[in-house]
Amino acid sequence: MPYKTTEQAADYQAKYRQTLTPAKRHTYYTTFKNKRQKSWRKYMYKSLYGISQEQYQAMVEKQGGNCAICQRPPKPSKVLCVDHCHGTGKIRGLLCNTCNISIGMLGGITGLELALDYLKSFYRELQKGN
Repeated sequence: MPYKTTEQAADYQAKYRQTLTPAKRHTYYTTFKNKRQKSWRKYMYKSLYGISQEQYQAMVEKQGGNCAICQRPPKPSKVLCVDHCHGTGKIRGLLCNTCNISIGMLGGITGLELALDYLKSFYRELQKGN
């Protein structure tokens, strides 16, 4: 509704806020949350990775709905992340949030190899002690 003054608009907004009970806010939030998430994902898949929602869903089905690394399904209310090479933009697969963050924090193959060597040396030392 157009208002002649900013005071009129502020008065309307203040009255409207008073009518918003916690129950009304909750209903609005739950009703539109999934709709917003789906449209945002659709936009992000296309703009960041150049794939459609259908192509993403085909990748999920190809992987059996599980993470390509740990082979576990994503946590409830989560989706698999699109893992891609930052140098080429090429999609490698779909990962759970934990595996996706882990790869990113380790900085690629070199970091992963160093972490693997570190863990292997620990277990070798552990076996020597027994």
